[in-house]
Amino acid sequence: MNDIGADLKSLINTKEVFEPDEKLLDNQDLAFLLKVSYRTLQRYRTSGKLPYFMIGHKTYYRTNDVREFVRQHMDFQTFKYIESAL
Repeated sequence: MNDIGADLKSLINTKEVFEPDEKLLDNQDLAFLLKVSYRTLQRYRTSGKLPYFMIGHKTYYRTNDVREFVRQHMDFQTFKYIESAL
């Protein structure tokens, strides 16, 4: 229970950590958005291409990091699609 409480407290204080317009995406959100598998996301994380952080056992991505990743590693149309979706 203490671990869950600490995780919840860290989520509650995200306004102090993130920019006002920044959102968090989890694996499911990002896999759907990029149209890739969870395994592909894992490869991006392991290679250091896609920044992430974990709360408990759940992986999260900052939207600004996702934008930068897509800009650097994907085509322009994918970048425009992601920009409009975020």
